[in-house]
Amino acid sequence: MKLIIRNHKPRAGKHNNQYHGSYTKIFKILEADSLGFVQEYWDESFVRINTEKNDWVLELNTEPDGNKLEKILALKNVEEYNA
Repeated sequence: MKLIIRNHKPRAGKHNNQYHGSYTKIFKILEADSLGFVQEYWDESFVRINTEKNDWVLELNTEPDGNKLEKILALKNVEEYNA
């Protein structure tokens, strides 16, 4: 499953990385019911597709169940990606 995160800005400065904001919110939703023993979801890739608008595509290893998917798609600037 692929999700697009629109207008995602990597943090500048000391820790210049893109793993924050919507990215971490998505994984908090996915791992909410987990006890931490088994990692059920992980990212296959997280790539920038549009440098002008800072759009990134997050590819998950599997599709989340309906309840979690609804919560993820309710996040600001997050949509299902169909290309």
